[in-house]
Amino acid sequence: MRRKQSVESSAKARIVRDLEERQHNLLMPDLIRNSRNVDDAMWNGTRKPPTVQRMGFIVVGLFLLICGAAMASYPNHGHYLLQGAISLAFVAGGCKVAWNGIRRSTSK
Repeated sequence: MRRKQSVESSAKARIVRDLEERQHNLLMPDLIRNSRNVDDAMWNGTRKPPTVQRMGFIVVGLFLLICGAAMASYPNHGHYLLQGAISLAFVAGGCKVAWNGIRRSTSK
């Protein structure tokens, strides 16, 4: 009987610990850390990203690329230089992120 209670209490403790670890990600310092990790992976690439992550990089990169191209093609009277610089930044960032999703890592 005592053995069964200790097994049940350890199972409950494991479930509680698992729930706390899953909810720990919702607090501000962990949220910022994880957001930074995602931004770093998108901008610098990773060694062996999963297929889902690669597809996400490509989608985000193409979105930025399309937004930059659309901004460049929209006529704006009087602010051509600013509009061109912003659209160029969007296009360059989109190409960089999409390339990180397309390229294969050569290092082992």
